[in-house]
Amino acid sequence: MARTLILRMDMTLDGFVCGTRGDMETWGPKHFDGDAEQWVLDSLWNTSAHVMGGETYRGLASYWPTATESFAKPMNEIPKVVFSRSLRDDEATWKSTTVLRGELHSEMTKLKREDGKPLVVHGGVRFARSLINSGLLDEVVLCRHPVAIGRGRGIFDDVKGAPHRPTRIISRAARRSPAARWGGTSRGSPRTCASRWPSSTRVRAARRRAA
Repeated sequence: MARTLILRMDMTLDGFVCGTRGDMETWGPKHFDGDAEQWVLDSLWNTSAHVMGGETYRGLASYWPTATESFAKPMNEIPKVVFSRSLRDDEATWKSTTVLRGELHSEMTKLKREDGKPLVVHGGVRFARSLINSGLLDEVVLCRHPVAIGRGRGIFDDVKGAPHRPTRIISRAARRSPAARWGGTSRGSPRTCASRWPSSTRVRAARRRAA
């Protein structure tokens, strides 16, 4: 059975996936509660490969090989696929890393045709935007944090391509009452941007409880 391509991103209430400098130190995954952490951990293990761009790879590869928290094992043991023409071979030293330098649509289509668990995309911003515009995504998982940062970078900017039709949003909450609810600005808000997705794409959300 062909593999599903899933884009998974953390997002603030005001629709940003990182700050203006690519930072998420004050609100990102390191600040998950127990429910959200277990959900992410389960999702990571249900993955055949971590897919990302070169910029994201450099950041993750500098951290995870020596990390000790719960996410470290699936991040290190599951294969990594990097789409980059700038990443040098001597930089691709993280365990089980494959670098693809060909055309995105062609290379990703080949990956999807293989059998196995889903392919999970971790970003970064430019890579996520390219995949959104490619029409190759089967599902988008947005983990909405109850934090507003005012300024940052979104993944729904410059969405273009073939006409898009409304897409059903599947919402998932933590077991305890989440403080984050769907809403926010049209800039990056999944509810207002859902109509931009190809009809084959599912969008769902995991909402993180306030601390």
